[in-house]
Formats: sequence, structure tokens, C-alpha cells
Amino acid sequence: MVDTFVRPDQRTDLMTGFGSHRARIWTIAVACMGVSLVIASMVALNTALGDRRVGAGS
Repeated sequence: MVDTFVRPDQRTDLMTGFGSHRARIWTIAVACMGVSLVIASMVALNTALGDRRVGAGS
């Protein structure tokens, strides 16, 4: 049987699978920009279409 030892310079927490700190920050930044783009496009669509009920009764 082989005993495995963790070297003191190795990280053993769960965050090692997600990459470096810089990569996580970059991923969060890109995700936030993507969400902002979706929100902006929905606002633009809502503004362009306007309220369809305005003038419908005239």
C-alpha cells in the first residue's frame, strides 16, 4: 500500500479546481458584463417597442 502525503506548499482546499485568484476575478467580471449586456438590450427593446396600448382606443 502506498501512503500519500500532502506537501506543505500544496493547497488542499476546494478552490484549487477553480483556478487562480486572477482567473476567478476575470470570470466574475466577464459574467457581470454579460448580464449587463442582456439588461441593456432588454431596456433598449422595451424602449423601442413602447407601450402598445397607447392610442389603441382612439
